[in-house]
Order: sequence, then structure tokens, then C-alpha cells
Amino acid sequence: MRGSRIMVALLGAFALLTGGAAGGMAGGIAGGIAGGTPAEAAAPAPRPGLDGNGSLMEGRVFHDASGLVTVGVYELKGGSPQSIWTEAKVRVPDPDMIVIGGGATGTNWPEGAYLTASYPDWDKKAWVVSSKDHINRNEHILTAYAIGLKIRGISAYDLADMVKISPSSNVYGQYPSAEIGVGSNDYALVGGGFRIDWQGWGNMATASYPNPQSGYNSWVASSKDHLHVSPASITSYAIGLPRWLPQIGRSLQARTTTAASFESNKPGVDIDVEDGFALTGGGGLVERHNGAGNLIWKMAPRIHPNPGFDVASKEHNQPDTATIRAYALGIRIV
Repeated sequence: MRGSRIMVALLGAFALLTGGAAGGMAGGIAGGIAGGTPAEAAAPAPRPGLDGNGSLMEGRVFHDASGLVTVGVYELKGGSPQSIWTEAKVRVPDPDMIVIGGGATGTNWPEGAYLTASYPDWDKKAWVVSSKDHINRNEHILTAYAIGLKIRGISAYDLADMVKISPSSNVYGQYPSAEIGVGSNDYALVGGGFRIDWQGWGNMATASYPNPQSGYNSWVASSKDHLHVSPASITSYAIGLPRWLPQIGRSLQARTTTAASFESNKPGVDIDVEDGFALTGGGGLVERHNGAGNLIWKMAPRIHPNPGFDVASKEHNQPDTATIRAYALGIRIV
């Protein structure tokens, strides 16, 4: 036991020296041993995080009906499989673009690895994602996505200054849920994200989506522990753009499309962005379940057959069917 305590102390010191993210496994191991949690909760600490430029999917960009808006979906895959990915960053290499949205894919096989973060970086040039396995070891390759945006007639510097990223207050609990709006009717919600600050067994995402009850003008993020009590904090992020663009003297419109899956123990569904709109973000919501619940392993932009958003969840270690809903957000200039 003394050797275990020394190892915990060394891991904690390493996390402090390297700026390890809250929710990293050094904290998880310390919480597991100090609290008498079974050894399965003490998964190995993650290796150095993923951070690099994404590759433009199929080398294609997309436009809105006006031709003024250009978006590209950038993809970055992790290298060696690992149990936990903490704050992996995919960067948009185009200097004329900013990040406006993104997503991630863990895995649904053989056991599952689930999303614990998907949100914009502070510099608006990268999208940050995290994932973890749960109870059962499942090393996996995390795939991170970033949606880059540029608008003709507006510099990247001015566009970054115009984008409003609003984080919610942290909400703590076994089943935390947080919501935040863009704060003004002068702004349109064009995307959002979430970040879970977890320890021990951990919390995993069950929702990150635009709230229809707010007229799609606020973002909701929710998570849960699963089969083991493990409260955590969650933060929701709302991303907004001005409805009036003075640099080009035109208006911006935002639109959300949505679709629900069939009920399944591994539900999944995707949805196209509305015709004439350029994809800026998306999300998912586990709507209905009949037992312990489903956990989200995929929330990712896609480009086939048209730009849109793809979401999926699954049961874990206990049979349970559920439905999941996908949301795709887009903009156009009028």
C-alpha cells in the first residue's frame, strides 16, 4: 500500500508539472486508491495528448447558397490506441479560417469508449476532444474533427473577434446537465460543445445539443456515471455569430435540422444540414432509455452523401435500448 501511495504522489506531481487536464487519470487513480475503489477504475494514465493539423476530408470545401461562406471538415486520427484520450486537439491549418465546430469518434467495439469532451479551443483555431473506456479496458484510436469557417470579405482576425463562445457555469452531480445561451438576440447560435471534469470511474456524455425549447438559441450538455457512483462537473459551450455582418453589409441566418433513430441497444442516426446552408456544428441527445442508459461514443460531422452530422450511443455492461437524436446546424448569408 505504501508503494501505491508513492506511485499516486508521483503521478499527481507529473500531472501538475505537465499541466494535466482535470479529469486526467492521475486524479482518477488517486481517487480510486484513496477511496477504496476497485482496481478497474485505476486505468493507466494517458500518453501525451494528440495535437496537430487536421487533414481536409477528401480535399473538399463547401459553400452556402450565397457563395460567401466556405467551410471545410478537418480530421485527425490518434496514433497508438489508448484507454483514455485527454484534450486532444485538431487544428485548422488554413490561416484564413477559424474553428466554428467539431466532434469526435471513440468506439463501439468491443466494449466501448465514450466521449467526455468536445469543445472549441480558446484561440478559435482548434477543436478539443476527450474520450475514455469504462470498467472494461478498451484501448482505442480517437478521431477528432474540426469545422473550419471563412466568410468572403471578412478577415480571419475580424471573424475570430466576432465569434462569441459562451461557457456555462460548472454543474456537479451524478447526472449533471448545464445550459447556456448566446446572451443576445443579436447573435445566432451556430454550434456548441461540452467538457466533463471527472475522476474515479468517471462521467460520460449523454447529450450535447441546441435546445428547441429556447428556439435553438441555447446549448445543453449532459452526462452520467454508469453502474458505479462517480459524480463529475460538466460545462456547456454556446457558439454564436452576429446576425448582422457590417463588414459586408449582409445578414446571417442560422438553421437547425434534426432526426431521431429507431430504438436499439446501439442506436445511431445522421442528418443533413439544410440545403443552401453551410455546416457549422452539430450535436446529439440520448432521448429515451429503459434501464441503466446509453452512452455517446460518436458525435461527428460528415460529408457523405451531403454535409451533416452523425451521432451514436450504446449500452454498456447492462442491456438497455434507447433512441438518439442528431442535430445539424448551418448558416447562410442573405
